[in-house]
Amino acid sequence: MLALAIGGSVQAQVYEVGEGHLSVSVRQLVESHGWSLIWATEEDRNIDVPFTITNRSLQDALIELLTLYKGKLVADLYASNRVVVIDLAPPDTRVLMPGEQSAMVGSDADGGEALPPVDALPNDG
Repeated sequence: MLALAIGGSVQAQVYEVGEGHLSVSVRQLVESHGWSLIWATEEDRNIDVPFTITNRSLQDALIELLTLYKGKLVADLYASNRVVVIDLAPPDTRVLMPGEQSAMVGSDADGGEALPPVDALPNDG
């Protein structure tokens, strides 16, 4: 479901993310902005608890939605043909010295708050 909310003079879109596959919710979000989606990974997530995101652009909405999955999925937006590609994030190849902590946003190391529960879906093949 997509609705418009007016706060002052800035228009924001409110998107209800329902239970089910993350790929389905992302596809609905992307298509509501007039773009196409390529889900380039076999990995998907299951959304167990519905929630709402509010955004001013497709890019902001994708950042807000995919941040919930702690950087495991990334979105590449191709404006020339209005396509969004979702894939696994590249592995973190940084080397930490003994005693250093990861500064990744949303990681367990930064004490981030609890996120909506999601489960990885098993691969069919």
